[in-house]
Amino acid sequence: SGSALLSEEQRNSLTGELSFDRINLRQLGEALGIGNQFQGNASGRVHFSAPTQDPAPVAASLNADGSCIVTRGSLGDIDLGEAVRRNTGKPTPLGGATRFDRLSGAFRVSPAGYRFSQLSLTAGLLQGNGYLNVSRNQSLSGLIAVSIGRNQGLVPIAISGELVKPLLHTVSQASGAQNE
Repeated sequence: SGSALLSEEQRNSLTGELSFDRINLRQLGEALGIGNQFQGNASGRVHFSAPTQDPAPVAASLNADGSCIVTRGSLGDIDLGEAVRRNTGKPTPLGGATRFDRLSGAFRVSPAGYRFSQLSLTAGLLQGNGYLNVSRNQSLSGLIAVSIGRNQGLVPIAISGELVKPLLHTVSQASGAQNE
């Protein structure tokens, strides 16, 4: 469910705000052409703007800021637990997933790509905080600090590669994950 308010603040531009609830990420990913590797129910709010001089490139010139909470989800091909267990600095083999109870954060959409910041993930004893960038050509860069259980310190995990083939590897503690 959702609602939108669109207003034309300036000539040839479109601005608005959208609230959303119970968006199925698997179906949304398929509709956007990025596949179904992400699952869960998303709720949140987004503010957006785009020029409307030519309707064809509106999606490519969209700017949006928002926040969301995803519940009972899964990050397909991103196995944070395995990356922490290996903790070798070498890429974690592809496959696996991170099932989570709750993932929250802020996001920004721009012509350059997507930025997810202030990420906070809870998956049982696994906790994570960090950020992720996805370029328009779907290449990834990001850092998540992960801990499992109460007695383990944070393990910074770099995320790179492509959206359909993410690579995870631990990095030195000096780099640390930032909750941007």
